Amino acid sequence: MLCNVFTPPRKIQANSLILLSLLLSQNALSDDVIELDEMHVIAEPENYFVEEANTATRNQTSLLETPFSVGVISPELLSDSQVNRLEETTKFISGVQQGTGDSGFNTDVMIRGFSTGGGAYLNGMLDNQKFFVREMATVERTEILKGQSSVLYGSGSPAGVVNYLNKKPQAQTQHNVSISSGSYDFGKLVVDSTGKLNGNEDLLYRFIGVGQIADDFRENIINNRATLAPSITWNYAQTGKLTSEFEYNHDTQPYRFDNVYVKGRGVIYDQSYVDPRMQSDRDYFRFSNSLEQQLFSGWTAHLSSNYYHTERHDLFM
Repeated sequence: MLCNVFTPPRKIQANSLILLSLLLSQNALSDDVIELDEMHVIAEPENYFVEEANTATRNQTSLLETPFSVGVISPELLSDSQVNRLEETTKFISGVQQGTGDSGFNTDVMIRGFSTGGGAYLNGMLDNQKFFVREMATVERTEILKGQSSVLYGSGSPAGVVNYLNKKPQAQTQHNVSISSGSYDFGKLVVDSTGKLNGNEDLLYRFIGVGQIADDFRENIINNRATLAPSITWNYAQTGKLTSEFEYNHDTQPYRFDNVYVKGRGVIYDQSYVDPRMQSDRDYFRFSNSLEQQLFSGWTAHLSSNYYHTERHDLFM
């Protein structure tokens, strides 16, 4: 005698059990309902978009009205990302990649496949080209002009221009201190203070001090740095101001070999080829003056001067 027994699929059984458990739980909680107080959640999303830039036209112009491609790294993005070098911000801008020129002695980025060769501008004026890495704690924002429009700044990389805009004195008093630490004995202290020197807004000041000590995952490699950047702004009229800046930077970092290829072992990443006696100390001095005078509606005159001096003491073994 044959007897056929129908067995429902496992999926139907599981759904039935879930439905039964929900019904039982609702019946159990129907007699004891807890009402929570009304809650309001207000969130303000971070906005890294910048509406204006002046690198492409040398005048503060809306990006929508600028017929060039300009990538802007806003102050909010620099603050939140806590970058130590400009190369670390290239991931935020399309068509720009990190470079490795001169073993990290220079700031090198690849714009549309071409290296900047360490060339950069500060407030629209040519900055130190070799053996200098700008401290990002002194930078308010960074603008990268991409394409052949970089000819506006003369000879240089055919793919674009990097322009730093550093922090200026502000009328609102602010005092900021930040301490950061990380792997390989990395430690960094940043002090940033700005405000008024007198009762009104005629004289403004800003002082930025940075100290950094850091090792590397490879032996005999360090990157110690100290930066002092005081500045003063004199608002001699409602339509004009004069800003004087001084900057000193001391950087200690021996020449390092990044990736070494050994036959039979491939590429070696974590082995140091630096002699412990090697040394490279660099001192950078900059003194700048900037005059801004509004002539009439829509027209402003800008006069700037920038003097910098670099000293090197290298010992190669």
